[in-house]
Amino acid sequence: MDCNAVYSKTVSDTRAYFEKAGFSRAVLGLSGGIDSALVAYILVDALGKDNVTGLLLPDSSVDSGCHRSDAVSVAERLGIAFEEISIDGIVEAVEKSVNWPQSSKAKMNARARARMLLLYDFANSRQALVAGTGNKSELMLGYFTKHGDGAADFLPLGKLFKTDVFALARFRGLPKNVIEKQPSAGLAVGQTDEAELGASYEEIDPLLREFEAGKTEAELKQKFEANLVKGLLGRVKANAHKGRAAGGS
Repeated sequence: MDCNAVYSKTVSDTRAYFEKAGFSRAVLGLSGGIDSALVAYILVDALGKDNVTGLLLPDSSVDSGCHRSDAVSVAERLGIAFEEISIDGIVEAVEKSVNWPQSSKAKMNARARARMLLLYDFANSRQALVAGTGNKSELMLGYFTKHGDGAADFLPLGKLFKTDVFALARFRGLPKNVIEKQPSAGLAVGQTDEAELGASYEEIDPLLREFEAGKTEAELKQKFEANLVKGLLGRVKANAHKGRAAGGS
């Protein structure tokens, strides 16, 4: 991949999207992870640092200090405004409001939706658009929360596989600790993307590229491990209701 060309096009596409929509300001959730950090860099390069705000939206039952410090480090390095708002109160209000036992999935998704509620509240109040942080690997697998992290006005990384995100992060000079951190949605203690998906993105993305190119399950099993093919295509099928273009569970 020509990182310079791909990054430049991503920035120009982002700038063009905002110009066409008639907005100049963006807000995003800064988690301390690689996707949100790269989106922050893209937005600054496209719109200027004064037009980008990051919201740090921690959950005290899940977040560790390193996530916050990495998010703050990215914001300070870029010189963008940022605010920190705990989602604890929203999550607790949901738990107290329902009359049924919440499943673990419901509890995790409530956290993602609480974050998006705050992002859109900020966007509506400040005439901004919400920039999502989902990438193509997550979109194809349905690995996002519907009306949560999948809900956004624009997905700068939507055409990039996760391994492309890593390559562009290295190219753009993101902090080393952000690049090397285990990808996680931050919805449960100890949760990591690759543990949930059953493989590393270095294994997942080549399969997804060939699936997107039209290879059948039988053809994929000739090249990739059969259980990996079955598991990933099972996710694609099970999450088809989420749609490819936006997001979530």
